[in-house]
Amino acid sequence: RGEPGVAPGRTPEAMGDSMRAYPRTGKRGAPQAFARKLFEILSVEPQSVIGWSSDGDAFFIHDHDEFVNSVLLKHFKHQKFSSFQRQLNLYGFRKEHHAPNAGGYSHPQFKRNRPDLLAHIRRSASGGTQRARAVAAAVAAEEEARRAEEEAA
Repeated sequence: RGEPGVAPGRTPEAMGDSMRAYPRTGKRGAPQAFARKLFEILSVEPQSVIGWSSDGDAFFIHDHDEFVNSVLLKHFKHQKFSSFQRQLNLYGFRKEHHAPNAGGYSHPQFKRNRPDLLAHIRRSASGGTQRARAVAAAVAAEEEARRAEEEAA
């Protein structure tokens, strides 16, 4: 019999050192898998495909095709870069637009050699950005105005 609340085969012993290295931080104690997986990917995949910036504050995808065809499939079981980008956004990662990390992705709690910070990376509860909510509200307001005009005519 395994640990209470832990699925068979998902014990720290069965999962090796990687399970022990990352704190349980998600809903009901489940790990926030995305940030942990991304951190591991940056450890095991070739720097020519995906790697840390020189200061360790961001990461870059150097070979987009290889990343999609190999890394995504191996670690996330899909080849949809848009799904990967959506996960980045949901977890608060931002694409850098200014030097020195322009073109890279960063998060205040995602740093090279700092797996202890992963516990602070949480998925957004809303699942959307403030801008997306504002656009949805504007579209709804336009639709309401159009209906009001049709009723008045």
